[in-house]
Amino acid sequence: MRVIGRSRYAFAPLGQSAEAVHWPLCHPATFCVHHDAQIIRRAAACGVGRCKLCASSLYQDIEQIMSEVSQSVSELISQLGKLPGIGRKSAERLAYYILRMHKDEALALADAIRNVKENVRHCRTCYNLAEGDQCAICLDPRRKQDLLCVVEQPRDLLALEQAGVYDGLYHVLLGRISPLDGIGPEQLTIDALVRRVREGAFKEVIMATNPTVEGDGTALYISNLLRELPVRISRLARGVTPGSVLEFANKEILADAMTGRQEF
Repeated sequence: MRVIGRSRYAFAPLGQSAEAVHWPLCHPATFCVHHDAQIIRRAAACGVGRCKLCASSLYQDIEQIMSEVSQSVSELISQLGKLPGIGRKSAERLAYYILRMHKDEALALADAIRNVKENVRHCRTCYNLAEGDQCAICLDPRRKQDLLCVVEQPRDLLALEQAGVYDGLYHVLLGRISPLDGIGPEQLTIDALVRRVREGAFKEVIMATNPTVEGDGTALYISNLLRELPVRISRLARGVTPGSVLEFANKEILADAMTGRQEF
């Protein structure tokens, strides 16, 4: 098989003229099918299932090309494709990037993944990520022991820590109440939170759940459980972002900004 070039005639078997092969204009090519599986996939996706000249199945060509790929590479592509936001093509690019990496770098990546799965667990007090029974925040004596901030996920805790203005303790819910997704209070660490507040000496609990329907519902549910305890319940301030224009702010943001207004 030889390459004809970018024209309506994409490929021609050896010994055949280019004019004898009639491929649609939507299938230009600059590589032989045996060197570019993407061309075959694109042609098959557009409904071109067989070559009009030799009647060979394009799907057989796909299977032949994929069978030539190493089993280890195929397995790597399959595993990378399971990651969120990673499709088949992105998984292939990542896999071949890893193949081009230096061996030490690739093995370091593998060791980092193994260490995370083997050593990282949830803190038994606040359910943050930790490599021991308790995380570094719970073990820090400089933290305010009477201030507790409730977040949905460990990544939310990290975001607040990077802001550098909060010096109290945390409690991670490991999710939010979402009946549509089958997630109820029993799937979260709400019982542990209530027990912790009841047995502790907290003066204030800050509800730092995400400002979504599920996040607000979770915060309301928890606040009702803590209402009878002698502790102040607050939430993160909301309102107009600095540098924004009121004209383009939605009514929910404006309502929160007006309700939570401060003295100037």
